[in-house]
Amino acid sequence: MNLSQLKIKMSQSLALIIILELIFVFGIVYAIDFFFDALYWIPIFNTGVFFPIPRDMIWGVISVTVFLTIQWLLGSSSVEYAMHPRILKKGENPWIEGTVEELSYKAGVKPPKIKIVDMEAPNAFVYGRTAGSSSLCLTTGLLKSLNKNEIKAVIGHEIGHLKHRDVIIMTLAAGVPLLALLVLRGGMYTAYGLGRSSRSSSRGDGGAVILVILIIVAIASAIFFLSLLAVRGLSRLREHYADAYSAISTNDPHSMQSALAKITWGLSIAPPSNQSNAMRNLYIADASQAKLEVAYVREHKEEFDLDRDGVLDEQELLIAMEKEAKKTKLSGLSAKLATHPPTYKRILLLKKIEKELAILPVDKINIKKLI
Repeated sequence: MNLSQLKIKMSQSLALIIILELIFVFGIVYAIDFFFDALYWIPIFNTGVFFPIPRDMIWGVISVTVFLTIQWLLGSSSVEYAMHPRILKKGENPWIEGTVEELSYKAGVKPPKIKIVDMEAPNAFVYGRTAGSSSLCLTTGLLKSLNKNEIKAVIGHEIGHLKHRDVIIMTLAAGVPLLALLVLRGGMYTAYGLGRSSRSSSRGDGGAVILVILIIVAIASAIFFLSLLAVRGLSRLREHYADAYSAISTNDPHSMQSALAKITWGLSIAPPSNQSNAMRNLYIADASQAKLEVAYVREHKEEFDLDRDGVLDEQELLIAMEKEAKKTKLSGLSAKLATHPPTYKRILLLKKIEKELAILPVDKINIKKLI
């Protein structure tokens, strides 16, 4: 997959999410207005055919807009509540501060606040309401296990998310399946309660209402599943895109490759208590997915330890992840529901970019054109 294909696929995924959201709103409002005879029947020219328009469509759109706005406003607070990041004090780590400044300037974005998360698992993420008021978080585990070039590559990846407005797009996109899930659960509880009430009172006047609720539940169920697949697909594509941006902006695809291999390995052995599943879509890599990917490599560690020193170094780990992770890759529905692409796929894309950059002089690399 090249960068042009990535752009097309991301646009398609985002368009699909928007279409599903519109279908969700229209379907629910239409079901309610139809059963309560509140439709406007608009004539189609002089054909004698009438098209039904839900009278309360505007209120449905307003309700969804309000929900997504609240989701966007509360997103940063929920991350801080879950992760407890601390702000990196001025002068505490001049190299990280300078690297963030350099890559932010190159990307044309305001430097994010730098924060540290006390977590043994190596990871990184950005969050915020806007690209200009975002925070970049690095875990203590990542700072301990990666060298400076790899840390710079990771920072470049996260700056790429800011440049592409992923902190906003993904927060709003994730609100669609969440809203559908809330409607689904609320509808099921309401239908169950009305059913019990009707049976206990020996009255059947709630049947029409229950039927409307069940139709809404069916619509919400379909939209939840389809939008979840679309959001997860968009998430995976944006991780690829951020990888590519890091490789080009730092002119060092190899460091991004080795960083991903080390992060995946580190996540697979990190204590579960140090990982927050609720925030996994934010991370540069998913811990639960990493365990599956590295299972085979860990079992055959001796096979990949070429220098027999008992430790998989950078090159050995890269070889292992590229050649053998394919044997433990996710498949079917599991792959479709994954928040991140398999590490070996990310490494293979970076290798393609590395070959492309090898034929271009550094001063001829046009980041805006390639990304």
